[in-house]
Amino acid sequence: MMYFGDKGTSFDPRYARLLLEIMTVYPPGSFVKLGNAETAMVIRRGKQDSMLPILKSVAGANGKRYANPLLRDCSINDYIIESFCYYPEHERLNYMSLWGYEK
Repeated sequence: MMYFGDKGTSFDPRYARLLLEIMTVYPPGSFVKLGNAETAMVIRRGKQDSMLPILKSVAGANGKRYANPLLRDCSINDYIIESFCYYPEHERLNYMSLWGYEK
């Protein structure tokens, strides 16, 4: 079995980088906690850097859900991802709106 830490020894590091660019560390649909304590969902990879995805914040620092998700860009310091997090299933979200399919 190969591990990412083996890049350059067991397999070509170019492929490891390509895999990270395609898969990203923060795949769309992941819930994350931001530097400003908001809870957000990753909606797409960043255009310049896959480590800086585009998000929609769904809840504020106090845990209260926003009526309308707020677009956030991780390249702005206030919206840096601190960690992955869990979003409770009982808290219904409008996924059509989050993904931008709502009219």
